[in-house]
Amino acid sequence: MENLTKDLIASLIKPRKADSHKGTYGHSLLFAGNKGKMGASVIAARACLRTGTGLLTVSVPQNERFILQVAIPEAMLIMRENGAVDWSSYTALGIGCGMSTDQESTQYLSTILSEYTKPLVLDADALN
Repeated sequence: MENLTKDLIASLIKPRKADSHKGTYGHSLLFAGNKGKMGASVIAARACLRTGTGLLTVSVPQNERFILQVAIPEAMLIMRENGAVDWSSYTALGIGCGMSTDQESTQYLSTILSEYTKPLVLDADALN
């Protein structure tokens, strides 16, 4: 087991090229939040941006979209009520933070686990 140190973390951070842009560093999709649990989606979205994803799209319930859009205006949003998502344009996907374990959330998770083949992070309610 290895301890996290500043030197270890610094060795993992790759410098960005001067002629690059945000699209060079991937496009992540985050399924997070639900009524009364949008703080989890805000924290998870900030973590995505701080750890290096170039573009971030967050799937949230339509009625809760304002919370995320005000807290993190650089994140793009898609409303979960709009239906199926084209997975092909995303380089990584995260699911679970504050989503709840209701039937709709469980169905999203099941679909993602059976269809998505790129890097995937399961957290919080996705593990429940």
